[in-house]
Order: sequence, then structure tokens, then C-alpha cells
Amino acid sequence: MLLLRFLKFGTVLSYLFITFRGEHMGGPLGLFLILGLFNSGIPEQLIILLALASICFLCFSAIRPNINRDKYLIPLAAIFMVIPISQDAFNYIKYSRWSFQNPFAFTCTLFLILISITLIIVFRTRDTSAA
Repeated sequence: MLLLRFLKFGTVLSYLFITFRGEHMGGPLGLFLILGLFNSGIPEQLIILLALASICFLCFSAIRPNINRDKYLIPLAAIFMVIPISQDAFNYIKYSRWSFQNPFAFTCTLFLILISITLIIVFRTRDTSAA
């Protein structure tokens, strides 16, 4: 269970530090999520709120784990967390710029690996609290 806690916190940290590079502005995803709440339309704000709620859930789940709850909500949280980065990931793959020298590709791949390992461990863990 301790490994699962570290994976959940590692997933959250790797997600918040996914680095975007742009012509005018770049930075970590966590910064874009916070600033996006103040400077975007309502559909984008809803997506950002879902991603932030997923981050909060993963942190709460790491502190107070419940395997039955995690089996349903962590995959949902993973989907909500992938939505904000999916367009940029698609563009990097489409224009053949996906290399590990690119900070976005490296940090995004790290996040995807950690969330995948977390999901595998959650689904392979049996609930011992019912016994």
C-alpha cells in the first residue's frame, strides 16, 4: 500500500510539472490550470475544474485509500487529467516532434507511465478491509 501512495503522489507531481513550451509563453501545467480558471471560457473552466478535482481526489486517495472506491474513481480521474494535455500530445505526435529532448514529451510520458502503473496496481489489489 505504501508503494501505491507514492505512485499516487508521484502521478500528481508529474502531472503538475508537465512542461509546455510555446513561442510566447511556456511553463508547467499546474500554472496553466490555475491561470486558466481566470482567463478562459466556461467549457475550458469546466475541464480545468475536473482536472483539479481529479488531482484533489488522487491526493485524498493517497492519504485515505479505499480500494473499492479507487477502482472506480482513479480511471475516471485519469481520463479527466488526460483531457487538458491530449491536444498538445496529439500535435506533437502528428508533427513528429515527440522526442525525449522535448520537455513536454518527457514529462508527459513520465505522467502516462506513472498513471498506468497506478491503475495496474489498483486493479490487481484485492480489498482486505472486508475480511
